[in-house]
Parts: sequence; C-alpha cells; structure tokens
Amino acid sequence: MRIRSFKGSSLERIYGVIHDELGPDAVIINSRRRSRTGIPGFSGKDAYEVIAVVDDDAESRHIAEILASAGADARNSDASAQIVGLSRICEAMREEMRAIAGKIPATLPPPVKDELPSFASDWYQPFLNKLAENRHDFLAISDRTAQRAALRPLIPVEENFVPPARDAGPAVLALIGPTGSGKTTTLAKLAARWSLSAGMKVGIITTDTYRVAAVDQIREYASLLGIELKVAFSPAEASRALRSFAAKDVVLVDTVGRSHRDKTGIAALRGLMYELGDLTSFLVVPATWDSGTVREMVGNFAMPSAMRLVISKIDESRRFGMLTHVFGEKRHQVVFLTNGQRVPQDIVSAKAENIAELLVPAEEGVTK
Repeated sequence: MRIRSFKGSSLERIYGVIHDELGPDAVIINSRRRSRTGIPGFSGKDAYEVIAVVDDDAESRHIAEILASAGADARNSDASAQIVGLSRICEAMREEMRAIAGKIPATLPPPVKDELPSFASDWYQPFLNKLAENRHDFLAISDRTAQRAALRPLIPVEENFVPPARDAGPAVLALIGPTGSGKTTTLAKLAARWSLSAGMKVGIITTDTYRVAAVDQIREYASLLGIELKVAFSPAEASRALRSFAAKDVVLVDTVGRSHRDKTGIAALRGLMYELGDLTSFLVVPATWDSGTVREMVGNFAMPSAMRLVISKIDESRRFGMLTHVFGEKRHQVVFLTNGQRVPQDIVSAKAENIAELLVPAEEGVTK
C-alpha cells in the first residue's frame, strides 16, 4: 500500500498529477484547504493538500506502463534503475506522510472573528464553517451585493408557502413559541392573508385559555375578519373543534406561550400536536432575542409534526446574527417574516435575498 500527499493551488492539477504518478487505480482518502492567511477556509489564496493511496501492484503496473509507452524494456538496466529510483521516492514520500499525519489537527481551527466584517462578528461558528466550505473566498469579497449572493444558498427558506393539503379535511397549522413572541398577531395576519387575499375558508381554534386577554384578543381578530373561532380547553376539545371544521380549507391553531425551558409545558404542547394529528407547526422566533437563547429555543421546541419558522419583530431589531444560530444547525425552513403590529399588512413571505440583506446590511450612510 502506497500513501502520498500532494499539494498545490488547484485541485484539478493535483488530481492530474495523482493520475500521472500513481495511476487510475489511486484512491483519494482525504483533501483539505491549507490557508496561507491564518484564517482556515476563508481566503482567495488557499492551497490544497490531497492524500491519495494506491496498492503496490497497481503502482508497479502503472510504472511499467509508463516505461513501456516510452519504448523502454523493463528488463534492461536503465529501466531497472528508474524503477529503483521511483521506489526510493515513494518510500521517502511515505516517510513524509507519517510526519504530516502526526501534525494534522483533528479539526481545523475556527476562523478568526477579528478578521470577519463587523456585521458578521456575532455569526454562529457552524454557520461560518458552512460558509467556508461553500465560499472559502468570502473574506476577499468586498462588495456587499456579492456577499449577500454568497449567503443565499445557505439560507433555508420556503418561498410563497401554501398550506399543505391533507388526504381528508383542512390543512392544519399550529402556531407555537414563547410568550410574547407574537403568535396571536401572526395568526391573525395569516388568517387575513389566506381568507381575504387567497379566498380560502379559514377556521381558528385557540387553546390559549390561561389568559382571558388572549381569548379576547383572538376573538376580536376573528370577528373583524369574519372567521369562525372555537375555544378549546383541552386537547380533546381541540380535536373535536377540528372535526367540526372539516369543510374548511385551513385551520389555524393558537397555543399557549411556553418558556423554552418549561419541559412540562412543552410536553403538554407535544401532546396537543399528537391529538390534532397531521399538521404543520409554525415556531415564531423573535428577532429581538439573543443568539444563544434562540438556538436553545429552536432545539427545545422540536415537535413531532413538520416545523417551519416565522421570524417575528424584524422591525424591532438592528442586528440579525441570531438567524445564523438557526441556520447553522437544524435548518428548519423560514416561511414568513413579520415587521410590525398591523394586521394584515406587516407580514411578508420569506425570501433568501431579503434575509441576506438583514445579515449583510447596507453600509452606514448608503441607501439600498
């Protein structure tokens, strides 16, 4: 077995050298970038290191083919000398590989935060790692439009979301999230969008009966929109209310706000989701929350049903690094952004380019 390390500025050229020296039977076992700037993964001047392996027999056959194509007789002394020389080179490379293997760290060091643009100083490390894999020259990009374009493939969105049809009955969408995230207002905006603009038959179920004000608020919205509302005090009542809405196109379910650390409350919420059956959960994530809390919240609110994200209170924040803490892990798709309290105006379908503009804002004093 022969193991060799190849270095160069172009993977294509390295692969060509591997083919020429080790033959077509060589196997690539590892490849990585070796940054020349001290910020691994983020440079337009990266070099590459590729480790390849080939069986001794395959390498010997390849050497013989090289000699034969040059018109040499493998039995004469000149050819034998060349083979001996090549063998010594391979042995030297094998020794070099042993030395290299001892120096390669198990994981690459993280990008240096101080070298990142100021708007990216609070971005999540796993998101930065994905960015480095996708666009290792990101730091070399100075134009903000180009920076946004580089981010778009990493932003999970479902544009122009349409309530998913079920085999029988209406589409069911449950809004979940912490107290004060904007669930009820978001529900009213979606109800208006789908009933008034799309002409769908919409029903609303509220299970947020812990606060009288919450029931009064959703009842007022339902009355203004001309939408039927049912109040459920238990998962069983919610299930009966859903059955009574069999003729609707969409049923929106408002739930009790829960702390993301309230294990008992979130367990009860999951029980409600099981009772309602096939549905989609909309987790309402406030843009005003700090990054670490958002990451914990998204993880703790995992539901048995399909889950999408609504980013709320965009108008109340000026930095959006918290979004990268969502995109860097679970990659739940974002479907809507809300940017105010007005119903139904202040909600828009999520688009990757719009979120990229939040992450990479216009330069100070520059109008978009």
